[in-house]
Amino acid sequence: MDYNYLSMPYLRQNYGAAQKWLRGMNTAALERNIPVQVRTMLVLLLVLLLVLLLVLLLLLVLLTLLVLTSLLHAGMHGAAQ
Repeated sequence: MDYNYLSMPYLRQNYGAAQKWLRGMNTAALERNIPVQVRTMLVLLLVLLLVLLLVLLLLLVLLTLLVLTSLLHAGMHGAAQ
């Protein structure tokens, strides 16, 4: 939701104003039991999940390369003897 407020000059020019506005909106919504939009957090969580999956994929590739390298290395030493 904070991206919606970037068109408001006050919220752009004053550090923390958008977070303060959102905190106030959240407090008011909780007091009145009104749902608020949480799409921004959902997008952030999905991006973090994607980054985590990419890191895991990279680690898997590196581990595979390490195993293949050590197998090749062991094979070369076995063939040399």
